[in-house]
Amino acid sequence: MKIYWGGADSGKLHLIKYAKLNSKTYARFKDYQIIKQYTTCKDYDYDVNDRLWWNVIENFFIYYKRKDEETIRTSNFTRERFAPLYFSSNTNNYCNQNWGKESEMKWDSRVLLKPEQFRKYLGKEYIDTAIYNRILFTANVSHTFDRIVDYKDKFCLDEVSKDVDLLFLFVHTDGDKTNEMEYYSNKFRNHHHIIPFKEDMVDSIASKLDKVGHLGYHLNGCNMMDLYNNRKNELWAYLDTFSNHIVRVKNMLNKLDIPYTYFNLDRDNYVDVFGWGDNPLDNKTTHLHDTFESDINYDRWQDCIKIAKEYLSDRVDRHPLRW
Repeated sequence: MKIYWGGADSGKLHLIKYAKLNSKTYARFKDYQIIKQYTTCKDYDYDVNDRLWWNVIENFFIYYKRKDEETIRTSNFTRERFAPLYFSSNTNNYCNQNWGKESEMKWDSRVLLKPEQFRKYLGKEYIDTAIYNRILFTANVSHTFDRIVDYKDKFCLDEVSKDVDLLFLFVHTDGDKTNEMEYYSNKFRNHHHIIPFKEDMVDSIASKLDKVGHLGYHLNGCNMMDLYNNRKNELWAYLDTFSNHIVRVKNMLNKLDIPYTYFNLDRDNYVDVFGWGDNPLDNKTTHLHDTFESDINYDRWQDCIKIAKEYLSDRVDRHPLRW
């Protein structure tokens, strides 16, 4: 089993696509649910625009604890998809602000319900319906579910991890999950732990600057250049969180004496590291490099490059070779 320690903007989506193309099983430990997904990739190919599509069958097991029940509940359901292998649902990007808006409007990856609707459709009378199952994937469940990580003794870890090829432990999850990460890291200490990084730090930071409008937590919805001109300390602090995550994970694994390897997102070969066979995906498949539709998009990317270089000159200790 490969345990991938990437945080936000660290190639997780790319890796999941590669795993599913090869019919691998992956699981995500989150605050309120554990999501396990079996995938059978029936076919994939290129469309008339050389865009990859696939036909996959996805079988989900989602473990969670309802507040009105004493035991852990498992929801199991299957769906078949015939769709583009990759699309963007990102909004509020600085360089191309329209990128992803069409996908979001079509509900391709987001559930655009009102708060009261999330509560309504998690009622017991909706269990096993399509809308209930869809909401299970979201973070909008705390009013109905308890934190499953507080009930470690109520579910079988061997059952959850059975058949899993790829595991994510609380990465890109709100709040401090140090205790949970240490607990489960130790349980899975004999598996292959992988810490991703980008060798091209200018490109890495520029991408994160572009995405601050939807990755920036309290900065979500803000314009990157406005932040740079008026709230630079907050923008710098946002960028610090990415390297801080890697340092925190590395220190934790060292403390637990758990071996790990680095994965260079720019140069390393996915098949060599993960060993899952077919990989038609370029290393930049989920990068924004091919989303520029006009000169202004390119000019804004140059803004990101320039500011990334300034940030790195202020943070000379942030290079991955120093981690």
